[in-house]
Amino acid sequence: MTSFIKYILLFGFLSSFALAGLRTDFNLDGIVNMADFAAVSNKQPDIYRDHDLSDLAFHWLAGQNQSEAFIEDVYTDASRHNPNEICTVTAEISNPSDEQFKGNLRIRITKNTNPVYSASLLVNIPSQGNTEKDFTVHLPSEDFQGYQIQALLSNGDTETSAIDVSSDWKRYPRYGYVTEFYEGQGASRNVEIMNSLSRDYHINSLQYYDWMWRHENVIERDSDGDIKEPWQDWRGASISYSVLTHSISEAHERNMAAMPYFQAYCALDDYQQISGVSPGWGLYSDQSNQNQYYHDAGTKIWVFNPFNLDWQNHLCGEFTDALQTFQWDGLHIDQLGNIGSGSYYDYWGAKVNLAEGLRSIVNRSKMHLNWLESEDPEMQGRDVVIFNIVDGAVGNWAVPQIVEQSTADVIYSELWSNDTYRGVRNFIRYSKRQSGDKAVVLPAYMNKEEDTGGYFDEDSVLLADAAFFACGAFHLELGDGDFMLANEFFPSREKLMTDSLKEKLKDYYSFITANEKLLFSPELRLGDGGLQWIDIPGVNLSGDASADTVWFINRANEDYEIFHLVNLLGNDNLWRNQAEQPNTLIDFTVKLRLGKDTEVNKVFCGSPDRNGGSFYPLNFTEGQDSTSDYISFNVKELKFWDMILVERDFTPPHGQLYEAEDAIKFNTAVDNDHPGYSGYGFVDQFTGVHQSVSFYVMAEEDGNYEIDFNYASANEASIRSVIVNGEIACKVNFPLLSDWDSWAVSSVSAELQKGINQICVYYAPDDFGHINLDYLKLNTN
Repeated sequence: MTSFIKYILLFGFLSSFALAGLRTDFNLDGIVNMADFAAVSNKQPDIYRDHDLSDLAFHWLAGQNQSEAFIEDVYTDASRHNPNEICTVTAEISNPSDEQFKGNLRIRITKNTNPVYSASLLVNIPSQGNTEKDFTVHLPSEDFQGYQIQALLSNGDTETSAIDVSSDWKRYPRYGYVTEFYEGQGASRNVEIMNSLSRDYHINSLQYYDWMWRHENVIERDSDGDIKEPWQDWRGASISYSVLTHSISEAHERNMAAMPYFQAYCALDDYQQISGVSPGWGLYSDQSNQNQYYHDAGTKIWVFNPFNLDWQNHLCGEFTDALQTFQWDGLHIDQLGNIGSGSYYDYWGAKVNLAEGLRSIVNRSKMHLNWLESEDPEMQGRDVVIFNIVDGAVGNWAVPQIVEQSTADVIYSELWSNDTYRGVRNFIRYSKRQSGDKAVVLPAYMNKEEDTGGYFDEDSVLLADAAFFACGAFHLELGDGDFMLANEFFPSREKLMTDSLKEKLKDYYSFITANEKLLFSPELRLGDGGLQWIDIPGVNLSGDASADTVWFINRANEDYEIFHLVNLLGNDNLWRNQAEQPNTLIDFTVKLRLGKDTEVNKVFCGSPDRNGGSFYPLNFTEGQDSTSDYISFNVKELKFWDMILVERDFTPPHGQLYEAEDAIKFNTAVDNDHPGYSGYGFVDQFTGVHQSVSFYVMAEEDGNYEIDFNYASANEASIRSVIVNGEIACKVNFPLLSDWDSWAVSSVSAELQKGINQICVYYAPDDFGHINLDYLKLNTN
């Protein structure tokens, strides 16, 4: 007897009931009833497992217990756990009714879509009472993997959270900030801040903004060398050494890294008398050292030459003092950008390349921390360097020096002028590719300089977060508990989050933590944004974040092909400004083209916008048309962001020879009217701009591969562009042949990633000529 029939016989007598946001509301109609069992029965074999049916029966049975008790919160004891560690999961449950609640609390922990842990406890709450229930979980040994927590109360209430199992926070830096460490601040405020950031948003690293006394002399001491308590910072705020120390301790208790803010090249007035800094180390706009650069922030902040060794030595001394005095985990280093537009001189009038100077000071800082580690056992593991590139965009000032040439551990950049989704996507892709897949963190200030009535615009925040996360970057936006950044001065309270936005961001941050390996892992393959891979009939679709479209973003790993859908319908292509609530898509069809050699096993859809971010399986069909083989399935809803997982196997053809007639053909055709081809035909009518033939291929290892194209071309010599995983790799030349019955091989070399890669032969606007394409052959690395 199948599991489905067993559960139907056991629970078929129960009535349906409404439960918002249930994981077991498989048809997403807002209630759990017979229709959900029908949804299970209509799926392909094995797409639902016994635990899905068990939960469905559990929730349906809960319809007999209509208590008002609810799960108020679910959280873990730390923002990050090491593999094989013990984790405590806590559920807070309230009973506002006038009757006692008796029931069960079940938690299930899942990896992607598969359960790894399940347990339940009895719950007994008096009327108007509340309780906490703790579950002790021995975490798996797999590193850098997120897990979803699903808490299920026997009256039908549910709540979700997440666990990050990672031995190094730099892999997935969910970066927040702290600015509150003021004189007179009670210890309870530090606890409140850290609990909110850790429990609600899973923040695992913190920038401590403007904690220092002076930029060039960070800790104030008296004549005996004792630390002043408090000290007055550059803006007149009273910074408490004891509050700051306690804040760092509370962060570490929750496994959150503490990163102190530094300026790469700044000092305050009277820097020579107070701190022993020489004007000879300064950076000047003239060759006669008359005009030292400064930034006016209500007080002058003077700028120094980052190439100058005396300045570097002085700054490294401040680093040492800071790390020996506080339990910092590294350095967060800032800068002011290209303030002089390229006209920079040292004290003696020599030209200074400021961008190269910043690279120099970043690398010197990292070298200094490594040296401290080697000299002092107390410094072990406290060597992280993060540097603010400022105005991150492909080709912008100082970007290649830091992304490509520095030893910074994380790519971090404020977004100033890069206001389009496409521009941000391009910067993220570039940064990952050129840095060796370092994590990317974007401090991007929502609704900056907009009048939003004192509150952040919810729609624009959710769209920006969906876009950044789907592209593989983190968004520095949350700090001081539950505040959000509106500009580059972090203590500002110019705008606040609504309660609604806070609740939705909890779901977003739980979603990205649970699915961190599918969103941010360096093992992910970047995808092609061409429309040949996906179709949503009746929906304006784009791969480049065009205005008023559903923007799809493709990624992949060994197990899944991943498609993100970000809903820009009704909105422009700008991420920062206020947005309209996107037009929600209901019950729409998605068609994916994954190539003839791909066997699809299961398809899942998840979203932070519904059901606590849980994934639910989708029924799919397989088909073929003149373009290629495809799978097709219905998605119930798209609000802001959906994430589709396609679990698949891939079997490369014999000899790694991929027939063009079996590939994904965009505005081309298949024919067999010229002899000498392989397979059952070849691609012809490959004659116009934007036409393409696209392949999925398997590479055994990372590396450079020779790729052969068998072709015919009898009208003229031809050229096509070869796009690998969404990036133009090279041009391929197809020399003129004697006639259309003659075939030849033209070869190129391209870098491929281990696993499944996308290769697109594309007719770009600057390409030319007519060709017939017979096959692609991938040669040994």
